Amino acid sequence: MPLLGQQGESYETELWERRIKAIRSEYRNFVENEIPHLIIPGKYSAYLKRIVSDLYYKIESSLQSPRQPCLSSDISRILSATTSYNLSFAWHTVLDLSQNTASTPEDLIFFMDSIYERLGGEEVPYFIKLTLTDLVPGTIDICRYVLKPFFINLRDAFNFLANKKAYIIFATPSLMKNPIDWALLIHEAAHILEEEHLRIVASYYPQLELEQYLGGQNLGPTSSFEVEEAMPSWALEIACDMIATISCGPIFGYRILSNYFGKERGLHETHPPIKKRLELISDELERNGWEQEANDMRARIQQVRMPELIENATLPEHCPAIINDIREETESRGIIYRCTAGARERIRSLGERLNGLKPCLSIQEQAVDLRDLLNAAIHVNEQVSETVEFRDFLADMIRLITARDIYRKHESSITHQPS
Repeated sequence: MPLLGQQGESYETELWERRIKAIRSEYRNFVENEIPHLIIPGKYSAYLKRIVSDLYYKIESSLQSPRQPCLSSDISRILSATTSYNLSFAWHTVLDLSQNTASTPEDLIFFMDSIYERLGGEEVPYFIKLTLTDLVPGTIDICRYVLKPFFINLRDAFNFLANKKAYIIFATPSLMKNPIDWALLIHEAAHILEEEHLRIVASYYPQLELEQYLGGQNLGPTSSFEVEEAMPSWALEIACDMIATISCGPIFGYRILSNYFGKERGLHETHPPIKKRLELISDELERNGWEQEANDMRARIQQVRMPELIENATLPEHCPAIINDIREETESRGIIYRCTAGARERIRSLGERLNGLKPCLSIQEQAVDLRDLLNAAIHVNEQVSETVEFRDFLADMIRLITARDIYRKHESSITHQPS
């Protein structure tokens, strides 16, 4: 006769095992019947499909490994419940990732490839995923920071993820539809550059937590936190702002100003106040010759009085040293976008052509620089810039300019290969 409670424990364990079996079946169907036919734009499409597929087989291998026979029913039930939750999380994460990267406009992929290459980043797989949340754009390495922690008890899957990278850049539908706002993603490319190559902020704040290192920001109220504990994250965001500003000029700051300024009502644990960020961006623009834009930005942000908590917020202690290091690094990489008389004239001419929806691939027989095109968009009449026709036109110009640059780089690499 079974002991009291034994039958109930056996039933619950069996229930969890059946849930695991159902999730495995759904995952396998997705891997074998849907993933091969899913169209994901960008050069890393095959890489993402391999990760999703290989992870399934690594999970299967982990689950089929011999289990310890002497586990109590309580421990067995707990492990079954944990495994079921982890599998469910992984399945829905890869499903969401695969489906919502497939909806990324190809023009936007061209844009990001061009920007990341301009920053001098080495090949790191990244994808742009549509999100329906109210987050501002954010970035995370989904293998390392999202999936991996859930597979600590599944050895093959855990080890597989330990050696993989897949950065995900989150973008809202409104951003994806408006090529002017693609400039905001320069900051996200800077996140990847900083974590993978520069590590400037980490050298000053080694306590920077992994979950703080990357991520988006919600403009709603944030739960209480110690401001001092937020300094590493604030420093990281400021560093990425500086990289975006130094490498691409005023357009990045103007899109922050247009989309987010004035909407905060308190301090945030992950991001410094937008007004403070814009003040630093203005200073950096002036330093690189964009004095007119810097003064315009300052005038606009000074017109809005924010809550005292925001107005009086202090910046990270090491902020000046970090900014100086970024200046030196961007100088050595040759990616500083300075304002010159020539740049001003190109931007003025491009602005006139953009207002008339005229092709902008060359100016005075010179190929147009993507950064000139982006900054010319600042000067487009609002009545024009808010139309669908303008957004489609600008996306076309971005795609053609970046495609031309990619083609020229390819031709150059062939020409310089040793015979």
